[in-house]
Amino acid sequence: MQAALPVRRENVYRPDPATPQQTIEPSSEALAAGAQARNFSLTLPNHRQDLLHKSHFADPFTAQGEDKPTPKNTDDIDQTDYLDLAMKVIANIASTRRIVSTPWLREILRMEQSLRNQRQVLTNRLPNDHILRRSMCVQWDFDTPSYEPTAMCQWDPAKGDWVVLST
Repeated sequence: MQAALPVRRENVYRPDPATPQQTIEPSSEALAAGAQARNFSLTLPNHRQDLLHKSHFADPFTAQGEDKPTPKNTDDIDQTDYLDLAMKVIANIASTRRIVSTPWLREILRMEQSLRNQRQVLTNRLPNDHILRRSMCVQWDFDTPSYEPTAMCQWDPAKGDWVVLST
């Protein structure tokens, strides 16, 4: 979603970063089907970033040193950095062979490609210093998938692709 928004030009303070442990709460439809909350954690380098300066973008997957995310100057950031980061999250999920919702994965990948294509059009048409190169995308058409409790997939390194798991 950050890839569809303008690049921030102001400081954002995060007093206490969330722990890497996350909980996915089922929808009311899923609860009725007997689903329970699931806990998961991303495998990230140890880092703590309390302040995201207006002049920096941090990528926790390409850390400088032991615990410091690689910063980027705001003048060098565009929305493709966010798209690249989203794909690094997907790659992390794949490398750890996490089981994920197939409809959600497909929609996230479709939306990433849509936003990347929109960004490419702007990049090709506008000079590097043009303010609209960092503007909002023309279309945000994310379609929230319906709940499908058995539609799960997992990365298969042998096939080099996501495979649908049978129930």
